[in-house]
Amino acid sequence: MTLHQISTPLTTSAIDDLRNIKRALDESSIVAITNKAGMITYVNEKFCSISQFSEDELIGKTHRIINSGYHPKSFFQNMWATILAKKVWQGEVKNRAKDGSEYWTSTTIVPFLDSNGEINQFISIRQDITARVKAEEELAEALRNDFQHVVRNMEHCVFKLAKNEKHDVTFTLSEGRLAEALSLTSRQVYNRTIQDVFPSDILVALEPAIDAAMNGNYTNVQFSYQDRQLALNLSPITNDDTDDIFEIVGALRDITEQHVYEHQIYRIAHFDALTNLPNRTLFAKKLHEAIQHATEQQSTFGILFIDLNNFKQINDSYGHSTGDRFLQFIADTLKLHIRKKDFLARFGGDKFLLLIEDIDEENIEYIGKRLVHTLDQTFEIGHLELHTAINIGISMFPKHSDNAEMLLQHANNAMQVAKKSGSNRYQLFNPEIQMQMQRKLMLETALNDAIKKDQMLVYYQPKLCARTKNIIGAEALLRWNHPVEGIISPGEFIPIAEKNGLIIPIGQWVLAESIRQAKIWSLLRHPITVSVNVSILQMTQTNFVAEVSNLLKQHKLEPHLLNLEITESLTTDIHFMTRILNELKEIGVYISIDDFGTGYSSLRYLSQLPIHTVKIDQSFIRDLTQDNQSIIKTIIQLAHAMNLSVVAEGVETEEQEQFLVENLCHELQGYLYSRPMPLNTFQQFLDNHPQQKTI
Repeated sequence: MTLHQISTPLTTSAIDDLRNIKRALDESSIVAITNKAGMITYVNEKFCSISQFSEDELIGKTHRIINSGYHPKSFFQNMWATILAKKVWQGEVKNRAKDGSEYWTSTTIVPFLDSNGEINQFISIRQDITARVKAEEELAEALRNDFQHVVRNMEHCVFKLAKNEKHDVTFTLSEGRLAEALSLTSRQVYNRTIQDVFPSDILVALEPAIDAAMNGNYTNVQFSYQDRQLALNLSPITNDDTDDIFEIVGALRDITEQHVYEHQIYRIAHFDALTNLPNRTLFAKKLHEAIQHATEQQSTFGILFIDLNNFKQINDSYGHSTGDRFLQFIADTLKLHIRKKDFLARFGGDKFLLLIEDIDEENIEYIGKRLVHTLDQTFEIGHLELHTAINIGISMFPKHSDNAEMLLQHANNAMQVAKKSGSNRYQLFNPEIQMQMQRKLMLETALNDAIKKDQMLVYYQPKLCARTKNIIGAEALLRWNHPVEGIISPGEFIPIAEKNGLIIPIGQWVLAESIRQAKIWSLLRHPITVSVNVSILQMTQTNFVAEVSNLLKQHKLEPHLLNLEITESLTTDIHFMTRILNELKEIGVYISIDDFGTGYSSLRYLSQLPIHTVKIDQSFIRDLTQDNQSIIKTIIQLAHAMNLSVVAEGVETEEQEQFLVENLCHELQGYLYSRPMPLNTFQQFLDNHPQQKTI
């Protein structure tokens, strides 16, 4: 049995709970799962047994295979309308088995939602009530006779109510095993009113149901009594001559066990198995209720979107078990620092949501600030000391929106802005954030056609030999010449391209254009190496190496004139990168590690990679503190020991140049020599400066 609503990692105890629930359901209930189109995807043995169809005969079919034809179309239309509205449907259904025999089931259908809140399957839990229905049908034949001896041995409680001379509704019969268990036999309740028998809290449910039955309506109601969950069916009995209702027949069933299963399934569908917090689905329901309440009361509330910054690093470094315990620590800490009436949920992954009602902007910003401070601490998990950093985005109802989806989106957008500002920040949503998001959406839309409309450009920044200052190569840098916005920084559109997958066709275009241009320079007696940045999405394409090889052959460029730059963070998957880089090395392509010194790569792993160059990150060059100088010297010495070339990027001053030359750095790149230039300008730069012959 699969429950796709569970999107978070399950603990061992949670998995055991699921297995126990499935085992209990299989032993006591008829269970089937269908997809959102109504196609059967799972049945248990009890379903096969009662329907007389095998599992193979049922899987892939709809429930029409057991349709008895007893119910009108409106019955099933009502059922579908209920479950498609994401509500639980309950009812009694008459079905037909394979041999033509008919049976009745008490049916509960629960819609299950995916992580986006959309229905992806239904689970139906049925109880065989054929015996009860048969008994009720037999009762109908004996209604005008004394049938006390018939019902006394029934499993359920069957009773009759009628009005006495004072027009009070009183018991005239109550028998059955359940009646005995509940002390509701005729001997105990005869001629007593329901007000005499049941406490006031039960009467809240019973009195309206009995009044409805006395007015000619068949009525169903559920209530709790004596630690049991009971289901009551009331049937009005009319006089054949006058059509007047002279009594009510009631059938009372114990559904405690079924209710427990349904409650467990509800928890699985609405609560996070790891943290026991409400999940995204239940938060959405609570948010809609909060909007309705705040609208009626003309009050305000706020949403805090909480994101953990370094959770992936903890997971990757210490394993998912430690990551799970860390999330539990965070959830418990958050619960300790909010009020009982505040609603905390796990949105998914390392994100949490907090809904605070009846609060203004000033106080909710104070809460955001307090939570940032509270979680800025070290958590001890076993022998580990783990530190987290969070960012919080805040949106307010109704100032920022009166729509649930937009409130969540605004809080998320505000969190993203806080994240860009650094760790442990909170941000209240404002119109400027909305403008930034609208611009981002505009760029994302326009980016789709940027290549087709020849809006992409490649700029080139020269690399110089540190010893001779001759040009030894150039780095290809992408620019977007938007027809309205002008030149757009890659720092603005590259993250968008990486998020929506456009970085793959854009990266292919840059690679092809750079190889084509390197060949032209070679023919013009400027055989310099061109360096091209490659993203992880490009590297993981199955045909990446073949694509590079084909482009080199197509443009007849010597492979050593192409240098691919990968960031240090890509080297975390050492086995994958070793295989890919070895294939590129066999072609003859050079490889550089970009932004060296800023990642978490092991030097032992890096020594295994077939690379040619390390590129010192410009953050070390920009600020030549004593610590940074030590780091630079260490990187250069390591590179020399590993027979690697060293490139320093971000060189802007003669002081920086002198330090790098004195410490035997091989290549230099930065504004001291030139900013990135469009092709025509770079061509003039090449013509006016000496080049060092590339081997």
